[in-house]
Amino acid sequence: MGLKFNPFTAKLDYSGNTGVGATGATGPSGGPVGATGATGQQGITGLTGATGASGVIGATGDQGSTGLTGATGLEGATGTQGSTGATGPQGVQGLQGPAGPTGATGVEGATGVGVQGSTGATGIGATGATGVGSTGATGATGIGATGATGATGVGATGATGPAGAGGASGYYGSYYSNVDQTAALPSTAYAMTVNNIIGQNGVSVVSGSQITFTSTGTYDIQFSAQFHNNGGGGSGNTVQIWFRKNGTDVPESATRIAVPTNAPYVVAAWDFMDNFTAGDNFQIMWSTDNTNISIDHNTAVAPAPAIPSVIITVMQVMYNQLGPTGATGVAGSNGATGATGVGSQGATGATGPAGTIPANVVQNNQADTTPVNTLRAITQAEYDAISPKDPNTIYFIKP
Repeated sequence: MGLKFNPFTAKLDYSGNTGVGATGATGPSGGPVGATGATGQQGITGLTGATGASGVIGATGDQGSTGLTGATGLEGATGTQGSTGATGPQGVQGLQGPAGPTGATGVEGATGVGVQGSTGATGIGATGATGVGSTGATGATGIGATGATGATGVGATGATGPAGAGGASGYYGSYYSNVDQTAALPSTAYAMTVNNIIGQNGVSVVSGSQITFTSTGTYDIQFSAQFHNNGGGGSGNTVQIWFRKNGTDVPESATRIAVPTNAPYVVAAWDFMDNFTAGDNFQIMWSTDNTNISIDHNTAVAPAPAIPSVIITVMQVMYNQLGPTGATGVAGSNGATGATGVGSQGATGATGPAGTIPANVVQNNQADTTPVNTLRAITQAEYDAISPKDPNTIYFIKP
């Protein structure tokens, strides 16, 4: 509800709340809409009254609930679609006319048969015989004495080269460690290890401690180890060192040393010789009854360099190898070659007399202008008069 100023009565009109009922269902459509009437003339616009003062806007009344929407009317059914008319039949294809017969092939003309003329006879103009004078006898070979053979060169034999150097280099290995090595437990075997290679040939290190050989032989093994008792209590000051070959301790190879606290460093160093076959290895083992004793590496203190904790060298015993052969001396010069013998050559023999060929004789291997049809065969008497005769030549007589 609310109050509204009425300019005609100059009073406030009261308007109650507008009731909003539910929307009724939509009724069926009416009949056809009639034609729209002509629009009437617009009346004269009245004067606009003075605008009254705005009244107090009353509170907006509660909006009524929206009415229910009417149900939508049923849609009419769609009409049935007519069926498609049948396609008309296709016309029959006309027959193809028969192919005309192929014309007969024309007769091939006969090949002309002309008689080939005979080859003309080869002209047999006799070639004049070559004069065959007998060759003179070969002159006798000169009999000059053969020169004496030169003396054999007698150059001095080169000096013998110097003797080769000592025995050939055998197999070897040289290694050291630059780390401290400790015993975690007393009276327990540990292998001395190396982690640096100075040089090796036929010898190698496996797993840091196994000195391994590639060739069979006798080898001398040398080592040194710098022990240090670091103090700190604990009983015992003994270290034992021995050799182990292919995982088995070598009998009678151990040595015991003392490393007391009042001796800062004790160096154990000796060598050991044994025979090894290819693939064998050895280790240098140690143990101590005091875990404060270790094998120490020391950094450099001027003027000396650093001190390795362990040094191991291996050298093959060279009793069966020969040194290299010395260089061959320079060969002596060759003597001069002796002079060639000079004998005089014999005189050339005299040329034999020219042969006799009669003037009327024609030979088949010589050019002649006599017509062939005028030639005749040679008689025996005429043939005997030819000197010398060539059995490969045919002779004819010309007029």
